[in-house]
Amino acid sequence: MFLDEDLATEVAWIIVYLSALSNVAIDMLVKSDLLQLLVERLATSNSLQLLIPVLRSLGNLVAGDAHMTDGFFVVGQGIPG
Repeated sequence: MFLDEDLATEVAWIIVYLSALSNVAIDMLVKSDLLQLLVERLATSNSLQLLIPVLRSLGNLVAGDAHMTDGFFVVGQGIPG
């Protein structure tokens, strides 16, 4: 489990850097399943080491154009209140 969290943290930091590059990179990330995975990790993880890059990644992705933001909210509908 610990290795899984470490790997997820490293991948989340990579997504932070990729999503900071350009709207083209953001568009590619939004079209993939990464957005769903980030939201799931946000909802289920208790690791601050993981949550920081996940939140930064989601912030970068939401900062895109309206189409990208809409994609974020569609994925977020699956999170229980």
